[in-house]
Amino acid sequence: MRLHGKAFKFVLALLALAFLFAVNLSQSRMNQLRAEKKLTHTEQIENLPPTLAFTTVVLGGFRGLIANVLWVRAMQMQEDGKFFEMAQLGDWITKLQPHADHVWRVTAWNMSYNISVKFDGIKTPHVRWHWVKRGIELIRDGGLKPVLQKRVVHGDDARPRPRRSPWHRGRHIRRRRHRHAARRLS
Repeated sequence: MRLHGKAFKFVLALLALAFLFAVNLSQSRMNQLRAEKKLTHTEQIENLPPTLAFTTVVLGGFRGLIANVLWVRAMQMQEDGKFFEMAQLGDWITKLQPHADHVWRVTAWNMSYNISVKFDGIKTPHVRWHWVKRGIELIRDGGLKPVLQKRVVHGDDARPRPRRSPWHRGRHIRRRRHRHAARRLS
């Protein structure tokens, strides 16, 4: 018996609905297993602009591509001297790739070393110290978790030490002008 026309379309529609129902049942079980066994690292990202949040949801697993585009844009902002915009892009990148330890290290390094030296340390030491402090807070508050979870610590990377803040704090505070600014601002 061969089906033609409307009968054939009706059978195809029933098959499609049956398969969608089966996928729905198996997908909900798979999501439960993924949550129980902690197999995914994607948490809900908050405080993103709507276009970036929409793009992240649409592209899903291609978060790395979005992060690469943001990296290129952040480096362009840094070259143009738009440091606050660059810091905001760095924040978005760390939210897009929270488990990539190099994202935290590079962003904190840029704030503490590359951006802070763009400001005059004698006339405005508080501005320079602000960027050093932001880099320290970034790696301390969010960046140590991925490094400690991976348990991979290399030479100049974020070395977790007892009673000390991240790797680059001591270098800046040892310098005379930063030490002076740290005493005055704390």
